[in-house]
Amino acid sequence: MLAAFSEETPELGVMDLARRVGLNKSTASRFVSTLTQLGLLERAEGGRKVRLSLRLFELGMRAARNRPLVSEAEPILHRLSEQSRDSAWLATAVDDEIVFVSGVNGPRVPPPLVIGRRYPGRGAVGRLFTMASPPVPEGDRAPKLVRRESDVLVDHGELLRGVSFVAGAVFDRTGTVVGALGVATTSERLARAASPALISQVRRAAADLSRHMGFLRTPEMVPPPDGIGRDKQIA
Repeated sequence: MLAAFSEETPELGVMDLARRVGLNKSTASRFVSTLTQLGLLERAEGGRKVRLSLRLFELGMRAARNRPLVSEAEPILHRLSEQSRDSAWLATAVDDEIVFVSGVNGPRVPPPLVIGRRYPGRGAVGRLFTMASPPVPEGDRAPKLVRRESDVLVDHGELLRGVSFVAGAVFDRTGTVVGALGVATTSERLARAASPALISQVRRAAADLSRHMGFLRTPEMVPPPDGIGRDKQIA
C-alpha cells in the first residue's frame, strides 16, 4: 500500500488506494487507519486523502546509514567534495535504475539531484553497473583479485541536462560493482580543462571506498594515461 504512492500521486484517497492494490474499500480503510496510527501515513489537508509521512523518511535514512556502503562512504564523500569543491554523491542500482543514497553539496551551485529518487540507468553512473563481471557463484565468495580496466566514466548531460558526472565504480570483496561514487558539476566547468583533476580525485575516492568494502586491486589495474579507460568518454 505504501508503494502505491508516487511523485505523480503523492496524495491518495481510500478508494484510489483500494483500486491500486486490489483490495475492497473496507479492507483498504482498515489498513489506512493502521498505517496512520503507526505514523507511516498522515492525513492531507481536509482529511479526505492521505500521504506518506516523514516517519518513512526517518526509517529510510536509518536503513541507509546502517548499510556498510553508505556508512563507509560518508567521510570519503565529504573529503571528495572539499577537494573538488563540487557536489559528491553515492549511488546504487535498483533493478534497471539507479538511486542516489547519499550526497554532500559543495560550495558551487548544487545539481538538481534528489537523494532517494530513482533515475534511469543511463549515463556514466548507470554504465558503471552494466560493466560488472558475471555474478560470482554462491560457493565462491572468498576475497579475490579481479582485473578492471575501466573504473571511471564521464558523461555530459546524459542523465541530467547541464550536469556532468564523473563516476567511479565501487567494488566489494568479490569484485562486484556495488556502488558508484563521484562528483556532479556543470558541463561548462568540466569543459574548462577540469576533467583530468576530477577524474583523478574520483578514482582515488572510489578506490578508497572499495578498499573499505574488502576489494583487492590487481597490478594490471593501473589507470591508463587518459584516466578514463577503454570505455573512453560518454558523449
